[in-house]
Amino acid sequence: QKGVALCDKIILSDKSYTSAAASLIANFISSTDEFNPSIASGITIADLKDIIAGRMEEEGLNVLNTISNAFQDSKLVDVDISDNAMGSKGITQC
Repeated sequence: QKGVALCDKIILSDKSYTSAAASLIANFISSTDEFNPSIASGITIADLKDIIAGRMEEEGLNVLNTISNAFQDSKLVDVDISDNAMGSKGITQC
């Protein structure tokens, strides 16, 4: 149905994403081509813990930034970005 949120929670945790994968995910959940409103617009809970394990700093920060930007139109009330091991740099990207 048009205008109805598809889901309110997304779990991407415990999987290490490359920059390319993060872009695909971000584009899919923020796109209105298939779903209107976008999937991301209905999300209020985002579980993003431990999504950059083993990534070099530059790529890890890029992944956090890309995924976070996908939720810019969301009304997030609960976001878990723990275990991403980027400290204040990671927080800034989100």
